[in-house]
Amino acid sequence: YLPFGVNGDVTVRGITAPINAGIGDIFSSIVNDLNFAAFGRVEAWKGPWGIFFNGAYVNLGTGRSANIPVPQALQQAGLPPQVSIAAAAGASFVQLDLGGAYRFGDGNLPVALRTADTEFDLGPFIFDALAGVRLYSFNNKLVLTSDLGNRFEFGQSQTVLEPMIGGRARWNLSDNLAVLVGTSLSGFSLGDLTFSAAGYAGVDWLFSGNTSLLASYGFTYLDYSSGNSGLDLFTHGPNIGVKFRF
Repeated sequence: YLPFGVNGDVTVRGITAPINAGIGDIFSSIVNDLNFAAFGRVEAWKGPWGIFFNGAYVNLGTGRSANIPVPQALQQAGLPPQVSIAAAAGASFVQLDLGGAYRFGDGNLPVALRTADTEFDLGPFIFDALAGVRLYSFNNKLVLTSDLGNRFEFGQSQTVLEPMIGGRARWNLSDNLAVLVGTSLSGFSLGDLTFSAAGYAGVDWLFSGNTSLLASYGFTYLDYSSGNSGLDLFTHGPNIGVKFRF
C-alpha cells in the first residue's frame, strides 16, 4: 500500500492536531506520517454462500513546533524572549471485519459453482453481497513539550463494534483477467463511530495456477468521536496484493 493522500486530524481531550500529506510530499509522508500499515483478507466459500475475515492496521504520526513570544514582564522574571513548543500527534487503529456473503451471477452460476476452480470460471459477471460486523480499535496520543523542560501527555484508547454492509462486483474479461469494484459502509451514526466507508477498483490477473495478482486503487474514510476526543481521517492510494486459492 502506497498512500497518495493522508488528510484529517486527531483530537485528544479537546486539543486538535492536523495530519496532512499529499502526493507532492509522498516520500516525506511515508517517513514522517505513515509509520506502518498492513492488510489481509481470508474468504471461504461453499456454493453461493461465503464467510470472510478482513484485517487492517495503520499507524500514523506527525510533529509540529512553534516559537511563542514571552511577555516583557515575564522576561524580567528570568524567562527567555521566546519559548519553543513542540507537539507530536499520533493515531493508530485496527480494523477487523467479520461477516457472511452471498454470490449472484447469471443462470449458469449454480452449475459453475460446482465445477469452477477459481472465480474466473464463474461467468462474465459476479456480484457478492456482504454483511457483518466491523471492529475498530483506536489509540490517539498527543505530547506537548517545551524547551523549558515541561512535558504534557494526553491519550485515549477506544474500541467500537458496528454493523457493516457492502458489495463487490466482478467482471471476468478473459480466462485470466478480471475487473473488480468493491465498497463497504459501517457506523451509520450508531454509537461512537459516526461513519466509515471504504472502497476500491482494480484488476485481478491470474498469472500462475490458482494464484493471482491484484492491483487496485482504494480509499478509506472514518469519522470517530467519543466525548472530546476523536479521529477524522481520509486516506487513499494504490494497493498491490497476491491472492492464493486452495
